[in-house]
Amino acid sequence: MKKKQIKADELYHLFKVGLQGFQLTSVTVEQHTRSIRHLIEYMEDTGITIYTSDVGELFLKQYMAGSDIGHLPKLRLNRAIVLLNMIANGDPYKLKSRAVMHEFPGEVGRMAREFINHLRQSSKISESSSFCYGSILNHLSIYMDMRGIVLYSMNHDNLAGFFSSSHNSRSQVVMLVKRFLQFLYEEGKTRVDLSYALANVRYKRKEKLPSYYDKDEILKIESFVDRSSPIGKRDYAIILLASRLGLRASDIVSLTFANLDWDNSLIILSQQKTKKDITLPLLPEVGNAIIDYIRDGRPQANLKTIFLTAGHPYRKMSPGRISTRLGEYINKAGISTRGRHKGCHSLRHSLAMSLLQSGASLPVIKECLGHESSESTMCYLAVNIPSLLDCSLDVPPVEERFYRQRGGIFYEK
Repeated sequence: MKKKQIKADELYHLFKVGLQGFQLTSVTVEQHTRSIRHLIEYMEDTGITIYTSDVGELFLKQYMAGSDIGHLPKLRLNRAIVLLNMIANGDPYKLKSRAVMHEFPGEVGRMAREFINHLRQSSKISESSSFCYGSILNHLSIYMDMRGIVLYSMNHDNLAGFFSSSHNSRSQVVMLVKRFLQFLYEEGKTRVDLSYALANVRYKRKEKLPSYYDKDEILKIESFVDRSSPIGKRDYAIILLASRLGLRASDIVSLTFANLDWDNSLIILSQQKTKKDITLPLLPEVGNAIIDYIRDGRPQANLKTIFLTAGHPYRKMSPGRISTRLGEYINKAGISTRGRHKGCHSLRHSLAMSLLQSGASLPVIKECLGHESSESTMCYLAVNIPSLLDCSLDVPPVEERFYRQRGGIFYEK
């Protein structure tokens, strides 16, 4: 069967019109159309003018490999491509509600539904959070229902059985069940407040070991950017902003001309993630790369953001697209990524490690990266052996009589 072909400039309109027949909410439509913009950017950057399902499959493969986006956005992206292929082929489709995936059996299940509705109204939790909470409490409901446990007879032993598996002992599960148990007691559904059994459970989120590349690897990645092309000029400036200044992808795509103080060689911006103001030096190498892109690579468009997509209609780039492009350059450079991420954040981590290895103090690194807390910066010590050795203490000498005492390894009767 011949694959349906769609011109790139007709793709977005066709998809948006096609979604109208699927009875989706406006929020869901916006999420899917945002995902298709990533596809269009990919086609523009790679010079693909005709879409087929093969293009969609190739795009998903490269995007998933090169981006550090989370699990849920990846699922949405995959779903958007599936819907696009259905629309292109004229296939009928009825989107199932996520809620039907949760059974919520028994008395515990009935109250779990009420609890989630309560959170929606009082805490205004998002759709994705609602689905995640529902999955956790659905597992709890099924566990209790299979054992014939009703609310009034539920006790600490029942909860201990539920938490006995590693899946159910995660911090997010424990904290949510604790809130659910408090809700049950406040509603008079349990004889005692079972949440007290979890009162002393405290979880401190552990920082993951950062993925980073050394100086030689960074230079090798940059050398594989074709700086003679408009896209290469754009990508080179973006990579320098991440590797030399440690900017996040969200801050790079939001960078405007107003953020650049050319007279004083400064970049002044409010970080998208923390909303914290930060001032960074506009290094000559970074500034020259930005100028090269603006003069000879940036499309003529009346937009405030500096970095734009390669094809018309021109628009602000997405953070995910930056990470994908970086991943492609890392692959071209032949650099092993085993155990390491390939997204833009890895360059931010690389800068932090370079500063730490050069002797910069943690407060200095904290200011350079715009961290709100020193705890975020401390995670780099975990992979910097020389710095850890500097913090170590000498082992005190042990007297010989310690080893010869009763129970010692040289004890003689």
